Amino acid sequence: KDVAVVSGTTAGRGKAFGGAFSSANHADIDGFITKIDAENGRIIRSVRLHTLPGYTDEIRGMCIDHDENAVYIVGSSNNYEMKPAPPNIEIDYADAVFTAFIKKIDLETLDLVWIHQVKEVQAKSDVFGRGCSIETDSEGKGNVYFSGIVRHGGRVRGDIESCGGDDIFVSY
Repeated sequence: KDVAVVSGTTAGRGKAFGGAFSSANHADIDGFITKIDAENGRIIRSVRLHTLPGYTDEIRGMCIDHDENAVYIVGSSNNYEMKPAPPNIEIDYADAVFTAFIKKIDLETLDLVWIHQVKEVQAKSDVFGRGCSIETDSEGKGNVYFSGIVRHGGRVRGDIESCGGDDIFVSY
């Protein structure tokens, strides 16, 4: 069955954005991934990609690996640990720095398989995920690369100096 897969970032609610939820619990910006029937345009499944209430989780890129039956989502979050909300704990969001991430999502179920984050070495500069690419070798084994930006002279590796200003990174 042919499907279309879309992803993005929204403050919206409803089936197209991963289902209904209480604005009291998530009055913020979250990512979503939606699988659509290519024949009739109906939504098959949609999942909200969020962490804690009050944090921003943005999606900026997506690539599909049909051999692995997976979709990779790239973006950024100002929640470094990307954990679900702890009960009855207040969090200070003022000093949150963005970290880039890539998430492997099962294409059939849209369930999270794994996540990898890239943060700035000193946790003082924002790192934004922007894109991904899949490379498959002659034996059918693949690598997933993702790219992004580290801001304001930040570094994503301690042994590589910044050129100042904003720099790019590629990770796999």
